Parts: sequence; C-alpha cells; structure tokens
Amino acid sequence: MKERDGGIQAARSRVRDAIIDYLREMIIGGELAPGDTLHESELTKRFGTSRSPVREALLHLEQDGLVQIIPKKGTLVTRLDPDQLKQALFIRSALETTNIELLCQSITSQQIEILKENIQIQRSALNLAEYSAIYKSFDEFHLLLCEFNKLPRIWEIIRKEKISLDRLHALEKNHKPRLEVLFEQHQQIVEALESRDTRACVELIQTHADVDFEAKSILSGNAPR
Repeated sequence: MKERDGGIQAARSRVRDAIIDYLREMIIGGELAPGDTLHESELTKRFGTSRSPVREALLHLEQDGLVQIIPKKGTLVTRLDPDQLKQALFIRSALETTNIELLCQSITSQQIEILKENIQIQRSALNLAEYSAIYKSFDEFHLLLCEFNKLPRIWEIIRKEKISLDRLHALEKNHKPRLEVLFEQHQQIVEALESRDTRACVELIQTHADVDFEAKSILSGNAPR
C-alpha cells in the first residue's frame, strides 16, 4: 500500500512540475502576457489531471512572482513592475561583480575549457535562432561562474530576481541583436578570465548587466508593462 501511495505521489509531482515548467516558459517567453488569466479547468484538461497538481503549480509560480492568485476571481499573470526591474538589475550586478572578482583569482584551466564548451553551445543556438536554447545556455554560463566558486545558491538568487528581466526581453519586437551582444560579451568574459584580468572581468560583467536590460528604461519608470 505504501509503495502504491508513493507511486501516486511521485506521478502527481511529475504532473505538477510539468505544469510549472510549461507555464513558466509561456510567461517568461511572452506567450502569456502580463494581465492574462489562467484557468484551472483548461489546465486540468490540457494535462489530463485533477485540480490539485494545477493548484500546487500555480502556488509555486505565485511564490516566484509570475502569477497572482485572486480568491474568487482567478489567477492572473503578474504585470511588470519598474521598481522590481530596478531591484533585479541591482542585485544581479552586485552579486555577479563580487563573484567574478573571486573567480578571476582561482579559476582553473579545466574550468575555462568548460566555459568554452558552453560558448560553442551558445553559438549554435544563436545561429539557429532557437531562443529557448539560447536563454538556457546563457543561464548555464552564469550558473557555471557561480558553481566554480562553489556558490550555486548565489545563482539561484540571481535567477529568481532576473525572471522579470527575462519577461521584459521577451516583449521586445526584435531581441536578437541584444542577444548577439550578450554572446560576444560572454566570449570576452572567458578571455578575461583566462588572462586573469580582474579589472576587465568586472567591467565586462557590469556592462553585461546593463546590456541585459536598458538601465535608463528602469530608472525612468518607462519599462513596458
């Protein structure tokens, strides 16, 4: 009986996680726009499940700030908040600057090679214009920078904060030029790390954060909603 209950629970968890991944990608990718309503009944039909995994998934997404559950009204995709965007930029820039300063002093040749392999994956995804793969490889690059310092939790903080920035990027009509600039900066960061050039690393990571989101738009409160 315990094994059966455990199997049921595991299956339910897989469905919940699938719903979370699906909705997260739809929201961050801009296919679900700020203010859109999510219907539990539609999600239960789509995934062929009961309401419980759907509700658990929506609660998880609410904790990430992607949706707002309004009792008796429904679940809405959250709107972009200029103050939150400004905070995300500040947190990302501050944490990644400190991280790369430390990494520049300790990075190994093997770690450099791992970063170069990631760069090749980025290049391939960019050439094919596979945007989901591009963002995934970009995130992997920054995760590696933190993991090499044995600070993976720092990336988790950054990742959660930058969700709002990713959503903003998805609303751009033509974001490939910006992605190409970010890719070039990733290459330059690897070169600076290989040269143990701390100043260049810091300047690049700070400029990188600015390119990742136009600081003037955040500070002026003109970020699209």
